[in-house]
Amino acid sequence: MSRTDASSNAAAPTAGVAVVFGASGYVGTNLVPRLLSGGQRVRAVARQRRTLEARGYIHQCTDLAAL
Repeated sequence: MSRTDASSNAAAPTAGVAVVFGASGYVGTNLVPRLLSGGQRVRAVARQRRTLEARGYIHQCTDLAAL
């Protein structure tokens, strides 16, 4: 893949899901909304469910301790 190919693909959302660990931290709180606004599907992961709920990221939440 050439440099121009990589840069042209960077703007287009992929068919997959972006997984953001630390979605409640500094980088995650800026990254998740940007990905969503670009049409990317996002799976946000944080230590505490209530943090994601407060940000409105929860559509379906699984308690990792229950897995």
